[in-house]
Amino acid sequence: DSARRALSLHARAVQETEEAAWLTAARTELAARSAELRETVGPTLAALASLAAASELTAHDRRACLALEGRLRDGIRAGRLDQQPLRDAADAARGRGVDVLLLDDRADAQGPDDLPDMLRLVATHLRESRTQAVVRLLPAGRAIPLSLVIDGTPVDLTGPVAALPRA
Repeated sequence: DSARRALSLHARAVQETEEAAWLTAARTELAARSAELRETVGPTLAALASLAAASELTAHDRRACLALEGRLRDGIRAGRLDQQPLRDAADAARGRGVDVLLLDDRADAQGPDDLPDMLRLVATHLRESRTQAVVRLLPAGRAIPLSLVIDGTPVDLTGPVAALPRA
């Protein structure tokens, strides 16, 4: 009976330790995300508030708002795609008025081994976009790990990526 009780107490202690570790990790992630939002959204919202009070938004202001919206969407849906150099290329395209959508649909913990090379390749293609670009990290097991559609046209990403310049 005491052995069973000791096992029960041990299992409870392990569960409480796991819960405490999870809460610590969640708080750390929340603090980091809050700081990122303060740095990104705070100044933009303050600038927009002063613009709105003074006059109507210009085309440049609207593009800046759309770019910020895209960046916020990336924080939610882009997952492993939200990294350099793709992040800067997406921002530049949004600055030109391109609607950029980054989607990480991969459920496994890691992406393909050559993801950094693929992201460099996609970043070079984003320079060609005029209206819309959709980049999607596909679920594991697909014939191709990443798809790119620019202005409604699929882009062939199966060529060699090793020859790309390193950023």
